[in-house]
Amino acid sequence: MRTVTAHGTVGAALFCDDSEWIARRKHTVELLDDRTVRHKLTVDITLPRQVGDMSIPVPCLAPTFMLRKAPAELTNFDYQCPSGSIPLPTREENGRFSAEVLLEIAVKAAARAGIGPNRVVNELGPAIEEVATKDTLVAASVRSDLLDTSREPLDIRRALTADPQFCWLSELLETNCIVGYLVNDYQPRQVLKLSFDENQLDFARDTRPGRLNKRSFGWEGYWFWFELPFIGSSSYHFEVIAPSGLEIIDCGVAVETPEGEVYKRGLGLRERTHVYMRGAQTYRSGLGWALFRVYRGGFITGAVLSTAFVVISIGAAAAFAGSIARSPTNVTAVLLLFPGALVALVYRPGQHELALRLLHHARLLLLAVAGVAFAVAARVAVLGTGTEKASTTTLRLELAIATCITALAFVGLVFTRLLPKVSEMSPVPGRYIEPTTSDSADGSQEDTDGQT
Repeated sequence: MRTVTAHGTVGAALFCDDSEWIARRKHTVELLDDRTVRHKLTVDITLPRQVGDMSIPVPCLAPTFMLRKAPAELTNFDYQCPSGSIPLPTREENGRFSAEVLLEIAVKAAARAGIGPNRVVNELGPAIEEVATKDTLVAASVRSDLLDTSREPLDIRRALTADPQFCWLSELLETNCIVGYLVNDYQPRQVLKLSFDENQLDFARDTRPGRLNKRSFGWEGYWFWFELPFIGSSSYHFEVIAPSGLEIIDCGVAVETPEGEVYKRGLGLRERTHVYMRGAQTYRSGLGWALFRVYRGGFITGAVLSTAFVVISIGAAAAFAGSIARSPTNVTAVLLLFPGALVALVYRPGQHELALRLLHHARLLLLAVAGVAFAVAARVAVLGTGTEKASTTTLRLELAIATCITALAFVGLVFTRLLPKVSEMSPVPGRYIEPTTSDSADGSQEDTDGQT
């Protein structure tokens, strides 16, 4: 590369100087399992004929998406334009385009300090190229040296360090690369879509069985953070889809802007939450978050009600221990109804792996209740055979202990039912915009425009 190219000039103008040509940008995330996230990206573009004083020629490469420099973690790509599926540019092609854009930004920053483009290209061009094309660790090291103002050439390095646009984009390109789309004419509107799966090492490792914590009882929600490399557009949409058995109790976007950081939340207590931002032309990078908890109306409610019935039944048996000692047959039949029903509730099929993990110890509590109910039924059944005689006091004590055990399990499951509560504040401080139902309605309406 090591030269200013037309693609770099146009890409820098479209990427950093004007984002209005992107009418809508949408990022949807969905948890496929406990280690895989599916990303669905959509942009609705109209290529401008001019940005500022510069005319935009065609054909040209338009910066549409950004992808992490993690080829081993990103799979199952599907890239679509209005005419159908098209090949996704290779990592090397995206790296070269990113380097061209970054070099153009560097040349502009140096020009404002009275430094000519040839010096920038010849003296720091290779380093700028490596920031955009090398793997993250190497790129970070090169960028650190690039912005070291104690090294020659001092004037260029100081000009780059003082330019917020170059600092932001060079940091972003340490871990990401720009995906270019070849635009051949000024079509009035084009919708591009890119979907892929991101494979994590294990973002649910602290809900693994054997780690006794609040999350495995369902008392604490589970935070997920999603990198949003570039948000700039006339309107931005961030959508999170909860897996089966989970619901979203908090969701939002933290965005970096020239005026500072802005936070926008979506409406919680839903299986699908949508965050809508108007006028996001000057917005840069951001983070999306979602807080999941297990759906309250499924396993948890059934577990609480079933355990309550067990506690009441065993408690009533303890209260009438004398009568049971004389005639235990009917009580045995009643108590034997619970273990099978509770076990069936624990092993309900079709639950998402993360939902099962978030309820691991809660399910063990329910199994313990089933075991106690079975043990009590077996104890009473032994009395019914006539081979053992128990005093009323002994039987009442045994039933009272069983009642206490199941009552403790009931309290634990009630906490699972009540917690975690809907978040009342952003997970990070900053200028904060509360969600409104009109935002959700407007976003949903706009989201239907231009679909192909």
